[in-house]
Amino acid sequence: MVGSYLKMSLADIKQIHNQFKATDEQIKEEIKQFLHHCRIGAKEINKIACFSEDVKSITMWSHYSDYHKGFVLEYDLRGWDFLVCNNCVDNKNCDDRKTALLYPVIYTNDRYDATDYAGNAIVHRILTSNGFEANIPQHDQLFPEKMFLNKAVDWEYEKEWRLLCCAKNIVDRKTLKIELKQPTAIYYGTKISEINKKILHSMAEKKGIKEYDMYLVDQKTGCELDFREILKPTTMQ
Repeated sequence: MVGSYLKMSLADIKQIHNQFKATDEQIKEEIKQFLHHCRIGAKEINKIACFSEDVKSITMWSHYSDYHKGFVLEYDLRGWDFLVCNNCVDNKNCDDRKTALLYPVIYTNDRYDATDYAGNAIVHRILTSNGFEANIPQHDQLFPEKMFLNKAVDWEYEKEWRLLCCAKNIVDRKTLKIELKQPTAIYYGTKISEINKKILHSMAEKKGIKEYDMYLVDQKTGCELDFREILKPTTMQ
């Protein structure tokens, strides 16, 4: 298989073979350290923003909105251009290049198997460290995305989507600026403070963003959240 995309002489193969005059334990430790650096590198070049389909989830409001004291912003991301670069389109070496794509989270109790990818990465390292060009095809071109999308079934209620932003040339930044569309609506938690709601209302009104109040549905059994629109007062002519 290697011969299908690499041109190597017998001397080349012997040269690589000679690099492995080490014990199995030493080789295993080197591979372990290499994979550890791969995981760290993947986290450094990828930034993630999380969204949800469900604004009515009581559990989500409790976990992510300070027990209903916060608010939710709604976005309509249809038609948005997710390829973002402030200076250019095609220059992959641009220092400010960012590419962002939106994916649904995959809920599964099976860990994502990256064995093939790791094997290719290790072979690539061996070859390039010995001065060879190694254009090794990946069996799964979406591997970089999938490794950030798998989540245990226990979290399925979140109905999560993730905006993955790859910025391999900007690894030293903890946050990145991406021009999102303006929010289409804001939902106020059932326990939001009056001052916070007043501040947010002022901002939403200036920007023409719809506003909704969350409320607990009055029913005999179960707990369910719903929302009602805050209608702007009309003036008499």
